[in-house]
Amino acid sequence: MKKQIPTYNISDERKIKFRVIPIEEIKAKYENKPHRHNFYEIIWFTSSCNEILVDFNYYQSQKNTVFFLTQGRVTKFDTTDKKGFFIVFSKDFISEKTDLLHSLFMNFYNTPFVLPNANNIIQLNLILQLMKSESSQQNPDYEILKSYLISFLLNIQNMQHKSDSIKIINIERIIQLYQLIETNFTTEHRSEFYAYNLNLTIQQTNRIVKEQVGKTITQLIHERLVLEAKRQILLSKKNIKEITYMLGFEDPAYFSRFIKKHTGSSPEMLKKEMFKKYK
Repeated sequence: MKKQIPTYNISDERKIKFRVIPIEEIKAKYENKPHRHNFYEIIWFTSSCNEILVDFNYYQSQKNTVFFLTQGRVTKFDTTDKKGFFIVFSKDFISEKTDLLHSLFMNFYNTPFVLPNANNIIQLNLILQLMKSESSQQNPDYEILKSYLISFLLNIQNMQHKSDSIKIINIERIIQLYQLIETNFTTEHRSEFYAYNLNLTIQQTNRIVKEQVGKTITQLIHERLVLEAKRQILLSKKNIKEITYMLGFEDPAYFSRFIKKHTGSSPEMLKKEMFKKYK
């Protein structure tokens, strides 16, 4: 049995819910190997990082790139000579801000990062210093940290909306759609289900999604299924048949054709390729 990819936790014996960690402080413990975590993670690189792996895709990171990574994502990068900060918080730390979390961490802009401009960097750095100061206290006030974190995220969100050419008039519906897909993709593969739950027709929903992200509902569902299939193949001990049924497919042969159509490889070949590439 191949060793599973490690999962990192935020909590220790003190039940920490929020941390700001300089990259330089943990690089000795941070293997340059694929891993995942059970918390939300913001990585702000204040030096260039070259390459970072996020969910089986490699991205080039420039100086001051800010990555948004939700729990369960497969990530990897080399910390050698890198500078910056991890801002990590538990999945229920600001659970009342679901829409804000989804807008930044659910990746409907097709990339898991943003590149702030000079003015944004000044604002974000001021908030970061406040977060560092409060979180370093022996008994940090989590309500204060929540307000700082929300302010940090809102600054990023506002920056995206001002600089992105994508229309944002239907942004709330896109967020709702992603929430619906994340909750139901293993049991509902039909685009009609998602349009119905948005109180829209298929035509209306596909038009909105096309305008916002350049894809159809079906494409978004299929992308999420393929991503989860890759995660399960690489991270879990389930066999292909078990993964088939877990993802809501009734026929392993159909699942195999589905995976081959979207990746170019059968599930068995994909498993071999992924273990060779990411282990």
